Amino acid sequence: MSSESLSPQEANDLLHKLITESTRVQGAFVSPVSGVRAVVWGVIRVSSTGLLNIVEREDDTTSPIICFDPSRAVLRKYGDERSIRENPGVAEFFKQHFASAVTLAFEDGSLIALLEFADKR
Repeated sequence: MSSESLSPQEANDLLHKLITESTRVQGAFVSPVSGVRAVVWGVIRVSSTGLLNIVEREDDTTSPIICFDPSRAVLRKYGDERSIRENPGVAEFFKQHFASAVTLAFEDGSLIALLEFADKR
């Protein structure tokens, strides 16, 4: 899957848009080194420490959460269904459920993928 590389500022702008518009996302964390994977659904919020949190419900402290610092990413990418046209089945699934994806890769090989849910109005 090809996608567009982003500068740190472009990634911050996209993240800011997702945060201010309270856009629902599916957040996935993958660490190839340890084999740990986690997925949560919710919105992105900025914590009091400046980390970004993907939370299902802000008012529930027992809700699943993924916290991360986007400034520590060494690679940032953006994509939508055009990025995966070479695989029509995956592209169609993506288009039915998601509008876009931002992926942040970190020095240790772990990554955070933020998949913006498609608007189903």
